[in-house]
Amino acid sequence: MLASANNSTGVTLKGVHPDEEIRTTTIARYIPDSLGAFFDNEQRMPVVISKKIADKLKVKLKSKVVVTIQDVDGNMQSIAFRVCGIYKTYNGMYDEANIYVRRSDLLPYTGLPDEAVHEAVLLVKDMETCDSVKPDLAKELPHLHTQSWKEINPSLAMNLMWSDYMCFIMLGIFLFALAFGIVNTMLMVVLERKYELGMLRAIGMTRQQAFRMIMLETLFLTFLGSIVGVIIAILVILLTGSGGIDLSPLIGDLYDDFGYSAIVYPVIGVKMFIQ
Repeated sequence: MLASANNSTGVTLKGVHPDEEIRTTTIARYIPDSLGAFFDNEQRMPVVISKKIADKLKVKLKSKVVVTIQDVDGNMQSIAFRVCGIYKTYNGMYDEANIYVRRSDLLPYTGLPDEAVHEAVLLVKDMETCDSVKPDLAKELPHLHTQSWKEINPSLAMNLMWSDYMCFIMLGIFLFALAFGIVNTMLMVVLERKYELGMLRAIGMTRQQAFRMIMLETLFLTFLGSIVGVIIAILVILLTGSGGIDLSPLIGDLYDDFGYSAIVYPVIGVKMFIQ
């Protein structure tokens, strides 16, 4: 329970190693310079809270808050902290429930041994690597409970899988419509050039040769269009992949409560280009 002089709320209290947390998660990046930092080594008993919690408790930087927890023996412990940083992510549900303190500050009040750790996070290169690393970790550390992100958050995994299916469906619709466009274009090419084709037939071109000529022209147009499209796609992704595309003027913070950002960062791999 987190309380101020004005209000109180239930939270998930995370006791972390600040340096390791910065290298593993992105919470520190969501703290603007005007709202402190992800822990200040000079400040005693610092705590990092979210903007939503700060507004609810009516606190600001350097305000005092009290955390009430239960130790391993069942005794209630009240600990005073001072706000050193206020973060705001694009996940409203996460912001409402999570605060961060230093593990070294929290541990003496829990009754746990010095080496106690509840959770260790391993950051890998990409999501595909996660599937191969997890069995190896489980084999090397049989006494620990090893989970991938899909097992920790199955709803997110299902959502991403559904998004992949929807992408394939949309791609199929586009290709189906494109096929009609190509057929219509080539049909007009043939009809508008019937006198030219008739002349070519008259001077000795066979039906198969005329057919191959039209098909080669179609293939050249298709490949040329595909190459130009891929080049434009790569350029757009390179330009917007790091800074993102801000959709907030269109949707505002509509999806924050569902854990979605209004800023979209386009990412596409070689596999998708091949598909």
